[in-house]
Amino acid sequence: MTCARCGAEYEGKKRRWCADCEVGYDGWVRQYATDMIAPVLGAMVVVVTCAVGLPLLGVPTLVAVAGALGGFATLAGLTQLNIRRRRKQFRLAVPPRAYLPAKT
Repeated sequence: MTCARCGAEYEGKKRRWCADCEVGYDGWVRQYATDMIAPVLGAMVVVVTCAVGLPLLGVPTLVAVAGALGGFATLAGLTQLNIRRRRKQFRLAVPPRAYLPAKT
């Protein structure tokens, strides 16, 4: 297959990028470790309002459990959106010269 980022040929069908681009992405994405703050805060707001706040207002406990699951779903969904955004950003970025393969 052909790598979607650099155009190199590689073996394997499950990955969309070659091994070199995947390693480069793993190092590059560490700059954006703070991307986890927004999903965690969003999930916290959902859990606090649904799982903690609603039972105080007299809503059944089953709704509180659904609120906790909704918080987890919020965390998972926002994390996936961040991952897609960063992978697209990395794919469209021009790799630095130091990372380009040397011609032998």
